[in-house]
Amino acid sequence: MRVDVEEPLFNVFTNEPFNFSGKNATLRMALVAALLGNYGDLESVDYAEKCYRFKLAQRINNPDVDEIDLSQQDISLVKRLIGMHYIPVVVGAIDSILTSGEFTLVTNNEKSPT
Repeated sequence: MRVDVEEPLFNVFTNEPFNFSGKNATLRMALVAALLGNYGDLESVDYAEKCYRFKLAQRINNPDVDEIDLSQQDISLVKRLIGMHYIPVVVGAIDSILTSGEFTLVTNNEKSPT
């Protein structure tokens, strides 16, 4: 799936952009933060997954690239992490971008939702 990581994130209730650290939030910022987050007791991940998440965050964070191809596995991974990292209104904004407006249910126990 080709994703525009510079897509701005808006609060659907206020129609205002989300603000992350004093900047208007983009999908890139949200994905990188979720991929690099530490979720303690909520997940148990090994070295390989942490390395994969780090490398994916590097790909997404490349300032020379505004669009990136993400596999279905990558989409499932970031959805799981976004669900743990953000409040529901931010999750909804991100989900509408990643699923073309169709909300999907992803739980912490699902590793590869379809």
